[in-house]
Amino acid sequence: MLSFMSAELKISFVSSITPAVNSTRFSLSLSLYEMAELENEQATDPSLSPLLKCLEGSGVVLMDGGLTTSLPAQATSHALWGHQLLLGVDGGLQSLHDVHLSHLRSGAQVLSTMTYKLSEKFIQECVIKGYLDEDIQEIGDWVKTSPWNPSTVSAVQELYHRAISTAKKAVTTYVDEVSSSGQVVAHRPQVYASCGPVGDSRLFSGVTDPDSQLTLQEDWCRGYYAEKLVGLAGCAPDGIAVESIPTLGEAVIAAEEATKASLQIPVHITFICKDESTTMGGSAFSECVATLDKFSVVQSIGINCTSPKYMVPLIEIAARSTSKPISVYPNSGERFIAKKGERRWVDEGGMKVVCGQDAVDYYKAGARIIGGCCRVYATQIAEMKSSLQEYRSQL
Repeated sequence: MLSFMSAELKISFVSSITPAVNSTRFSLSLSLYEMAELENEQATDPSLSPLLKCLEGSGVVLMDGGLTTSLPAQATSHALWGHQLLLGVDGGLQSLHDVHLSHLRSGAQVLSTMTYKLSEKFIQECVIKGYLDEDIQEIGDWVKTSPWNPSTVSAVQELYHRAISTAKKAVTTYVDEVSSSGQVVAHRPQVYASCGPVGDSRLFSGVTDPDSQLTLQEDWCRGYYAEKLVGLAGCAPDGIAVESIPTLGEAVIAAEEATKASLQIPVHITFICKDESTTMGGSAFSECVATLDKFSVVQSIGINCTSPKYMVPLIEIAARSTSKPISVYPNSGERFIAKKGERRWVDEGGMKVVCGQDAVDYYKAGARIIGGCCRVYATQIAEMKSSLQEYRSQL
């Protein structure tokens, strides 16, 4: 395990470690452990989560769009695929905050965090292969030469904290903006910590690019979820979004580890699918939904990072297999080539600009938590909000 900074130190986003981080205007007065302990005291039973209360009150909840693909163009070409912002690169935390804020201003009621690929193994791989040294030499050297000590905060835990705190900061900024205009935020936007599949927690891998995927072993998969779910929950998000899961087996492991950890926050699990009935890894989507329906820790079940052309039939399958809220957030229908030196989006005939009418169609099919994934932007979330409001006003 890598160590990053002591829990006794005051965590500050105005850091002396690197000039890039120095330029960020965020600061926190509490240590990571102090803040997590304080906020976890306010944790609620998943069945009473604010997201479900919002859904009960409004009938539909809007998620944000794709986070990494909404960042400045150069961010997605970096080896860390956007996560370098947590270390002050490519605009740093301020740029990340501003992207979150743009989605909130467009109507998003749920933000996902810049934690999708993060894990201890991911950070170790970045250090060993020199990708941290490339832009942030001092941090890379510091992590490599600092021995692990049980009293210190691990490198990845610090990054979880930065990502989740930045999203929360954006929520506060947005609520303050609305309040200063004399309006009231009926339901405070929620921050769900993103947890990608184990196969995506490596450099130059992506579940939308089957050619880049690795053969996974169960013990590795269990270790990943046991570590990451607890680590994310320790930073006090409102919930955890386990996303882009390619198989039923991996989803069950994630749900089992969430149950073992006795998380006091809700989890939603969404699958990536290759057609209108099958996940990317070949599992029957109907079986996936029916199986996860049995886990009380799983608040909602759905589909993400999947072509819009498959969404309606997949939602209809889910609606027949569970009474839990169905969450959907499609991508643009393109395929992402994740391999080193080839990173790009490819239109293989399925590209579609997701619009407001799509959101209405998803709602009619049974979805109640709706947003966008890769290459879906804040402007499209605003269209979804407008179209859903218009449609629901006629009911």
